[in-house]
Amino acid sequence: MKIRTLKQKILLSVGLALLSVILLLSALAYSTLRDQVIDGNYQQINQISERAALDMATWLSEKKQVIQTLSQQNEYRNTKSLLLSQEATGFASIYFAGTDGSMQDGDGSDYQGYDAKSQSWYQLAQGTNTPIITPPYSCLLITSRAQETVPTHSL
Repeated sequence: MKIRTLKQKILLSVGLALLSVILLLSALAYSTLRDQVIDGNYQQINQISERAALDMATWLSEKKQVIQTLSQQNEYRNTKSLLLSQEATGFASIYFAGTDGSMQDGDGSDYQGYDAKSQSWYQLAQGTNTPIITPPYSCLLITSRAQETVPTHSL
């Protein structure tokens, strides 16, 4: 088909211009919508992250309160109190180490010959006047739970 008349040339030009405008507006709409979706996702991720951080802080604060109460009541030498605190917090273990390096927990485990003074958590507890929470303590049985340590220097 040959374009012979001026009318056909004008119609073809208008059609191509219209097609160009439609493509341009479509690309602009796509870009704007994509940016809005991405921004919305980032906002949701931030809100979820902030809520999770708040929930974790609250959870940890509640656990610390149990241990601080145990320390304030001077009940940390009592095996039954240690066991109750361990169950209340949901921690795998709660230990008490005396200034002589002796150690006990709520399970009544035998720590004869174990010197807590060489442990990093014991040394950290010596530097404070409040109960401490250590990073998860890895051993053969426990690999992912926090361990509570009551300071031993203030006894």
